Amino acid sequence: MNTPYEHGFMLSLLVLAIGGLLWLFTPFIPALFLALLIAIATFKQYNKFQQKFSDSNAALLTTLLVTVVLILPLGYILLISGLEISTLIQTINTNFDTEQGKQVLNQIINGLPDRKSVV
Repeated sequence: MNTPYEHGFMLSLLVLAIGGLLWLFTPFIPALFLALLIAIATFKQYNKFQQKFSDSNAALLTTLLVTVVLILPLGYILLISGLEISTLIQTINTNFDTEQGKQVLNQIINGLPDRKSVV
């Protein structure tokens, strides 16, 4: 019943399935690595909480600790920087014409070091 093509067919199906899973999970790889990094960094604290409290309470305390120490400050920084960038883009769109663009470009070029002084 075990034909010579059966093994090759199953192997090709396995390779195809693994390729499909990799293609499917490619957008999530950075988030998975960040989650792995956070899990590794907080595992020691989780073990300390686990010695004092039950498993579920230790998990809850570790989750709250990560949220308060890491996620909320980073979320605030991203929110404020997004608002500042939005304000900057609006200012550039309303108050910037080609003459000012040329002036800024000339200031940038004049501020760069000379090729002779670099060599």
